Amino acid sequence: MNSMLKKALLALRSCSRRGFSLIDVMIGLVLLALALMFGLQISIASSRVTQSNMFVSSAANLAEVKIEELRNIDFDLVVDGADTGQINELGEAGGIYSRSWTVEEDLPEDGMKQVTVFVSWQRMGETSTFDLTGVIAP
Repeated sequence: MNSMLKKALLALRSCSRRGFSLIDVMIGLVLLALALMFGLQISIASSRVTQSNMFVSSAANLAEVKIEELRNIDFDLVVDGADTGQINELGEAGGIYSRSWTVEEDLPEDGMKQVTVFVSWQRMGETSTFDLTGVIAP
């Protein structure tokens, strides 16, 4: 009987050495939770950067389109101006962007006009701006 008890105790000891203890499981869960939280933070930050780049890209496109519009009208009609109201990324009414432009005569050379288009938008209480400068010749 004594030998049977010894065999049973040895079997229990070897089983406990092969398995995971509660502490091992808890440490694993904590590490997994930390990894998931870190991954979520990276995902959120990446999403914000992507969205910010989308707004800047739309603003750049709106500025470029306006410079092209001004290049395609009579040279003498190219003057300072602004869109009435806010516009969307297609330049149509009802968006988050405001667009204005200034015209400086005889820059960079006599007889030319330097046009700077300013596009601004507000997102989460913060105003962002983008400007683009081009030259128009008669």
